[in-house]
Amino acid sequence: MLTVETIRKIRCAYQRDGKSIRQIAREMHLARNTVKKVLRGQATEFTYARTTQPLPKLGPYEERLLAHLAQDADLPRRQRRRQPCA
Repeated sequence: MLTVETIRKIRCAYQRDGKSIRQIAREMHLARNTVKKVLRGQATEFTYARTTQPLPKLGPYEERLLAHLAQDADLPRRQRRRQPCA
């Protein structure tokens, strides 16, 4: 996610300071394609929102886990399932 501040820095570095796309990408730890997208577009903010959160490892167990948590909601606090302390 690029903020307005980062986009401003990229544009200033390119237009005012005369830095190359590759140099800007290296200094700001961004991909060259991202720097090109900022310079060629008029957008002031780039965001990405994932539509669904994948659950590849927990997917098959999701229903059972939710059922256990629903049961635990009715139990007293000390009898609920929880993560062990580190």
